[in-house]
Amino acid sequence: LVQSSAGYMGSIPIHGKTSRMWEVSPYVARPFRCSLALCSFMPLVLRRCCTAAAPHSRRLPGSRRAMGDVAAAGGAADSRPRRPALFVCRHGEREDYAWSARGENWQAQADRPWDTPLTPSGHLQARALGESLVAHWYDTLNVAPISRVVVSPLLRCVETGAAVAEFLGLQSVGLEPRLAETMCEEWYRSWAVPGANSTWGGPDMGKPLPLDDLHPAAQGPASACHATATSIQALREARSLSSVGRGVEVVAADRDAPVFEYSWDKFESEAEQAQRMRSVAQAELPPLSGAGASEAAAGAGSVLLVSHGGPTGALYHMLMEETPPYCGYCGLFAYVRSDAPAGWAALVAGNHDHLDRIEGAAHCGPNDAVEQQKAKVGKTS
Repeated sequence: LVQSSAGYMGSIPIHGKTSRMWEVSPYVARPFRCSLALCSFMPLVLRRCCTAAAPHSRRLPGSRRAMGDVAAAGGAADSRPRRPALFVCRHGEREDYAWSARGENWQAQADRPWDTPLTPSGHLQARALGESLVAHWYDTLNVAPISRVVVSPLLRCVETGAAVAEFLGLQSVGLEPRLAETMCEEWYRSWAVPGANSTWGGPDMGKPLPLDDLHPAAQGPASACHATATSIQALREARSLSSVGRGVEVVAADRDAPVFEYSWDKFESEAEQAQRMRSVAQAELPPLSGAGASEAAAGAGSVLLVSHGGPTGALYHMLMEETPPYCGYCGLFAYVRSDAPAGWAALVAGNHDHLDRIEGAAHCGPNDAVEQQKAKVGKTS
């Protein structure tokens, strides 16, 4: 592949009198015929996966090879078995950060200051992600369509997952507490201390505080801060949530939900967070082992996990054993099971192309750099 002003240019040898030329852009791949009299090699245009707002967003070289494989097959990719993929994304633009950008404090007036919903732009971002999955990523990666969406039990992820599921024609999304935001000291200080305004670490990180100064929810188990199917339905009935995705039912995960006893002065470590994220990935996309495993995987649907910036980056670090790329709003990752020692291959890492379709929407939050920095620490076992 050679980088050009148009993106990445590739050459594919052609045999026979006629051939197909493919243009692969973020949302469409279309064939058109050309003659060998004009050329003996066909161009493949690959748009680079980076934006000005997220300079470290990228698609891995393996992803570019996957795109080339689809194009080189000249349409034959549809006849190959589609493997299931594990898609992972961050939620869309959050309301409290939008307030902060205007110099206002959303937390100060919120009953649940840790549980911000999406902005209207965040809903559009989620829908744009759904559109890009259907129009681009399924075929580009030759993976099965998403048949299941699993979300963190915080509203911004529930709304993101519901908006994507609605576009995909799915009837429900499942709540998975292990996809929740990191229950660390920085998270608690972003909403539970006096003067908190969603800033990661709060106004005085590390400053001792008497329990009486804390939000009462910080003193109980962290699981009590997570939304449930019942509480989300109540918010919908009270018209406290957007109508986007309202037709998608929110259900409990189809496995025993863990109870997190973390609280103020009993914080979750980064290692614990990464381990729970990996446990979800392993449960949703089991390893390729045992007789008939490959055949069974070929007939399975893909899964979308909706989580947060820090946990999403930590999962990449855990699975791939390398520094994760930046993850902005609705940043997309895609994994498949492989025969590699780690058992995983990343086809897409930190892709944000779909954000370009939403004019005026922020691509990232003010806390992203600090929050996601911890995902870059050494790999935990």
